[in-house]
Amino acid sequence: MRCLTFAGDLRDRGTSVSFICREHDRYLYDHIEGQEFIVRRLRKGADPISLSPAFNPYYGPWLGV
Repeated sequence: MRCLTFAGDLRDRGTSVSFICREHDRYLYDHIEGQEFIVRRLRKGADPISLSPAFNPYYGPWLGV
């Protein structure tokens, strides 16, 4: 939500803003698009734990990669 507020302020100043977001179950794509921003979606990974040598145990479980 902070990024969305910041993006709105930037847009009000004439900046073009879009979002690049990893797909996962609890994301607010519709809400962001409802604010008239472009959302580019990155697909979930095939196997979140074994494919990433830099696996972060905090983000991995909810982000899916």
